[in-house]
Amino acid sequence: MKPPECYRLLGLPDGASYAAVKLAYRRRARLLHPDVNGQDQAAHEKFIQLTTAYKLLLKVAPPAPPPAPKLTAEQQLKQTVYAQLQNLLKKQRLPRSIALIEALAQRLPHDVEIKQWQGIVYHLWGRKLMQSGSFEKAQAYLFKAKRIDPKNQSLLADIERDLRQMRRLQRQSIKI
Repeated sequence: MKPPECYRLLGLPDGASYAAVKLAYRRRARLLHPDVNGQDQAAHEKFIQLTTAYKLLLKVAPPAPPPAPKLTAEQQLKQTVYAQLQNLLKKQRLPRSIALIEALAQRLPHDVEIKQWQGIVYHLWGRKLMQSGSFEKAQAYLFKAKRIDPKNQSLLADIERDLRQMRRLQRQSIKI
């Protein structure tokens, strides 16, 4: 028996999902089961064909994805805040981003991922302050970013590059 025939026997379109195959089999099997139909030989033969088709389609149909694990309240909070943070960063609302990530860091102080987000937000704010000429505030936020996430080598390299650039900008502003 070929898969198209199996789908037809179960009353399904070609390529139906794993869950649809199981559901269709159960519905039809209830109607054709020998216990329900007694001595009806045609129903018995049809039930055997149906079972054969079902077993073949279980091998062919894509399996159902496993159910998503339940999230804890903290994980849900992190996901919600992360979505808000992404939105704020897209809009360049960095002070609001800092407030949001600092509040989350107070709520979950030992979460490494939050520390990383916090370091990135501090770095972005420090860079923006540097571009606007607020060198002292920029330096404070850049150092804060270094302290908050000292293991993030790429962040540290970016911060060091920004600090060197800021020193050059400061020297240039003094000469003028």
